[in-house]
Amino acid sequence: MVFGGLALVVLFTLYLTPVIYLGLARFTKPRGDESKLLGEELEKA
Repeated sequence: MVFGGLALVVLFTLYLTPVIYLGLARFTKPRGDESKLLGEELEKA
């Protein structure tokens, strides 16, 4: 029973967490885009 729970936690940590993280990262913009936009706005001011 303990080993089954331990195996489940290891599986979740090593495989599912990165998959979930990469799935969420698709919906965000890279930070480089924001800093580039901020630099352009500062040049205009």
